[in-house]
Amino acid sequence: MTMRLTAKKLILRVDMNRKDFEKEIKIHIEARYPILWLTSFEERRVEKILEGLAKTAEYTYWNWSVSRGLCGGVDKKKREQVGREKILKAVEDRIVKSDEENTFFLLKDIASYFQSHEFLRRFRDLPAIIDEQKRSLNTICILSPTLGAIPPELEEDIVVI
Repeated sequence: MTMRLTAKKLILRVDMNRKDFEKEIKIHIEARYPILWLTSFEERRVEKILEGLAKTAEYTYWNWSVSRGLCGGVDKKKREQVGREKILKAVEDRIVKSDEENTFFLLKDIASYFQSHEFLRRFRDLPAIIDEQKRSLNTICILSPTLGAIPPELEEDIVVI
């Protein structure tokens, strides 16, 4: 299911299989959408799809959850205990300071954190930071079993798949 939310329109496509899902993600990454909101109850399956896309496209893949921290990197063995307070700073550092040019970030269960003004503000800064890195394709994927409420401040920067 794909939705493009903007202040004026909502486009919805249903009945998406795995290949269509992969294709949709790839299209939006190549179009340089900075943030994709992926809705699925099948967390592990989505992780495998993103890992496969990252490997095929030679991207660095990072995933984060509050329980496991930040995992991945070039060697796929790095693991850092980064809590909610520091995850967005860790993502920003990897975009700006790292030699890794093309990176996927999969962030799980962060939707509820948008209720914090400070977290929302820092998250709103990420698309501009990604855009400044013209040489690279960096994409942040939010994975959530439900769509929840996308803060109005983020509607222009998020594509829902």
